[in-house]
Amino acid sequence: RSVPYISRRHRRPRIYNNVYIFIGKEGYMFLFITGGTASGKSEYAEEQAEKLAAAEAASRGDDRAAVIYAATMSDTGHDSLERIKRHKLRRERAKAKIHRNGVKNVNIKYETFECFSLADAGRLAEYAEGRVVLFDCLSGFAANIMFGQPDDASGDRHEPPRPHGRPLTAKQAAAALEQTAAALSRRCSSLILVSDLIFSDGCSYSKETLDYIDALALASRTAAAAADSVTEVVCGIPVKIK
Repeated sequence: RSVPYISRRHRRPRIYNNVYIFIGKEGYMFLFITGGTASGKSEYAEEQAEKLAAAEAASRGDDRAAVIYAATMSDTGHDSLERIKRHKLRRERAKAKIHRNGVKNVNIKYETFECFSLADAGRLAEYAEGRVVLFDCLSGFAANIMFGQPDDASGDRHEPPRPHGRPLTAKQAAAALEQTAAALSRRCSSLILVSDLIFSDGCSYSKETLDYIDALALASRTAAAAADSVTEVVCGIPVKIK
């Protein structure tokens, strides 16, 4: 149902649904990183974000650098809670990291920005002006905007406006994902976009789940085509695709 989304041919940003996708500032870098669940892709993405932030800080003559970590995963159960804890622990450890760039040591600091809805993404784009953004991950954000996630005990949910109260279609969701990335690209200094590789199994799913897979495939294909670098992480090993 979903078409292969990674193109080996590097294409420049293009117009999609009347918006320019991934038009960055001078010196802007866009990295697209994918992989299966627990493949090590988030850890690899953090390493790349730290390197980019350190290089930018060193070029300014600064000894401090910040990475904005856009967290999209909600606490929906034991597994997700444990994964969130592991990610937070790695970012805490990063505070003690010193990246050596040329002759200058650069201290890395993470700033976590919870991004569960399209409204959150809009605020993130404004907040990220001129800084490195690690968006982890596109697949979690897609689930949030298509199905909504519980916010608190009151039952409030992070959901975008739905036309006539209906769930977003695959194309509508893909367009929303691409516009989110485009808005970040116009503001941040560099963008590292992480996504799950969920297109290889042969299971049968409901229409809603298939729409979700299609939306993520469409957005991932656009991201991979526009990215400066595409990497699949397999069992902790980064495999360069582009």
